[in-house]
Amino acid sequence: MRPRPLDRLISISGYSFPSGHAAGAATFYGLLALVLIFFFIKRKGLKWFVGLTALFIILLIMLSRVYLGVHYPSDVFAGFILGSAVLSFAFYALLKSKKLRGSY
Repeated sequence: MRPRPLDRLISISGYSFPSGHAAGAATFYGLLALVLIFFFIKRKGLKWFVGLTALFIILLIMLSRVYLGVHYPSDVFAGFILGSAVLSFAFYALLKSKKLRGSY
């Protein structure tokens, strides 16, 4: 329940910690990249491109939250860590899915 920075470019309500945008971006774009890399893309160079592009988008979203003054850097870092934890759990569950392995 940390208050938001006082000097911000946009008006926003709620608490600052953790950043929901950073958590959501890490989860969504990370899972999208992992699914593409592990299940659809065959070329190694394209896998790197997709992974780095997803990371770049996530970092831009994190930077935008700090630039707008609605979060402290520690807030977006905590959101990124939270989103990465959710991403890890979701991808692990996806890999262990019975339907994915082909056994019903």
